[in-house]
Amino acid sequence: MTASAINNEMICFQLRNNLYHSLDEGLRTALDKVSQKIERRLLLVNQGRAEITSEGILAELFSLRLKAFQWLTHKADFDYLHAIEQVVPQVELWKANERMREFAENILFALRCNQRVAYALAKQGSFTGEQMANQAQQAAHISYRQFVTALHVALAPETAQKIADLTRASLQIELVMLAFDIIADKKTELSDRTIRKLSFLAADAGQEYMATALDLGIIKRRSKPMDFNQMCVPEPSDIAEEHKLANLDLEASADLS
Repeated sequence: MTASAINNEMICFQLRNNLYHSLDEGLRTALDKVSQKIERRLLLVNQGRAEITSEGILAELFSLRLKAFQWLTHKADFDYLHAIEQVVPQVELWKANERMREFAENILFALRCNQRVAYALAKQGSFTGEQMANQAQQAAHISYRQFVTALHVALAPETAQKIADLTRASLQIELVMLAFDIIADKKTELSDRTIRKLSFLAADAGQEYMATALDLGIIKRRSKPMDFNQMCVPEPSDIAEEHKLANLDLEASADLS
């Protein structure tokens, strides 16, 4: 499984915003469940009873992303790069709401970071139909925790941590995009404080995503970029030491609890 398969943020947003009525029942149910959890969390944040993000929500988004990724590989007409280009003007429209303008701008910043990375990966051949199908099959049943654990088994500690950071940032970008879509769809009334929190998370996640992509050499800063497709992560069932690693405290290395 290549790590590029995991970092396709915006896929869940596409399912909810543009592809919802064509989803199979199982995927639609999974998407509805995550959307409802995000909506409930926004209401709790508005009441000062929770933070926007949590490991539980990120883990569910990770799982939904893999299911969506697998489903999309069976759609011959799906073009990931074109899908990103379609989303940008949609988000531009969100700026018409004055209260949400800064939030929308920060989402656009995060999206453009993602777009730059996606184009760089496309040059490495990361978005061919055959490769996406293979990645989807390999990653179908891995959990967020298993993914991070597998990174630390397969790769050097610094590289493993950077890919874990990139994945977390991409999930946070997806979370704020879904949150904005839910707010717009449900006409959810949120306080200015909550909107500022969402806006800050979008900007912070976009900056983290871009900085980590630069550090990994996915986008050009080094004379010889790292081949992201060669960072193969073993399946959890193939990791002999997994039962030992399950007892390790990964919080320091992957901020998982």
